[in-house]
Amino acid sequence: MGFVNRRWAAQQATRPSPWKSVKYECDQSYWSDDLKKLYVPMDLDQGTRDWIQWSEDETASLLSTLVKPIAMAILRPFVSRTSVNGATYRGSMHVLSRAQFETMLNGPNTTADVSNLDSHDANTASSRDPGSSSGTQEDTSTNTEPHTSANTDRPSQTTRAHDRENQKTETCRGKSLLDIGAGDGAVTALLAPQFDHVTATEVSPVMVWRLGRLGFENINTGTLNHPQLEGRTYDVVSLLNVLDRCHNPMKILHDIKKFLKPDTGRLLIAVVLPFKPIVEEGTSWITPKDSIPKEALRTTPKCCNNGRNNWEEWIPWLINTYFTPAGFKVDRFTRTPYLCSGDSIQPFYVIQDAVFVLSLADDIPAADIPITEDTNKVFELL
Repeated sequence: MGFVNRRWAAQQATRPSPWKSVKYECDQSYWSDDLKKLYVPMDLDQGTRDWIQWSEDETASLLSTLVKPIAMAILRPFVSRTSVNGATYRGSMHVLSRAQFETMLNGPNTTADVSNLDSHDANTASSRDPGSSSGTQEDTSTNTEPHTSANTDRPSQTTRAHDRENQKTETCRGKSLLDIGAGDGAVTALLAPQFDHVTATEVSPVMVWRLGRLGFENINTGTLNHPQLEGRTYDVVSLLNVLDRCHNPMKILHDIKKFLKPDTGRLLIAVVLPFKPIVEEGTSWITPKDSIPKEALRTTPKCCNNGRNNWEEWIPWLINTYFTPAGFKVDRFTRTPYLCSGDSIQPFYVIQDAVFVLSLADDIPAADIPITEDTNKVFELL
């Protein structure tokens, strides 16, 4: 074992284990009976275990402990964190395994055999940067710095493209996916076997390049009003950990509706809780101008006012603040740890995610909700 690896091992021996923050269970007493029926319990499956093992091994390597941090320090003053992560293959994330994604999209009683599909992509996912406190703190009450969209793509691009084609199930044939803010496509690759056609959008040119290497149709854009998207509809639109990283979450939810196929279209959305919006612009991070509806200030979860950050209390708040006013209804949701690959400090990091499957609600008007431009009060509460 080299000096760097010995030093890393010695550091790990004195660090608290991040495993204590890998949580799937929740206290349903905070929810109504109707909401409880929509909850789909998850657990630590083999795909997630494999990803954690990969992260632990990767963190111990010389490349991760020495080379990548140096590259990050050199590039960071000139390039966005997202692009730096994409260029250095840093900040790999894990939300759900491939089998868990299929359960969420098709329902908990799905019978498709995907038990053998996670091994190839268990070490990949969308990202929050391990160098930022929003993506690294075990206590989500301290997540004050933003996440980004960088992933890792292993094994080879050719192998994964071949696997995706062979692993499509007949029930998924003919279906299409639009992945908004896809990062480098690692999480997109977990979803891709369920679809015949995948379109991915991303702001970072580096990430768009990596999406292209994976064989996905990629669009370099930060808006859904793009000529290449005009007139298209999809079976599923995915918005994974993007809602808290855009200027106007309500607007993006309204915009997404026109891309969903009538009656059958679904929105797959993941949100880190507690909800603390912040947006990357160039090399800086700013508070969004129009992030939280004014009415939501009066209904902020009680846990914000007593020093707690109960994940469970944020669920009805998120639904009532964004999903219902935007004209969506919840089909199902789950809790999952949002895992970030580690660094010289610890092998991986954990924050808490909520994943929802939404459909259009016929009986709810899609009226615009007044938005406040003064969000200072919001963040005082959060």
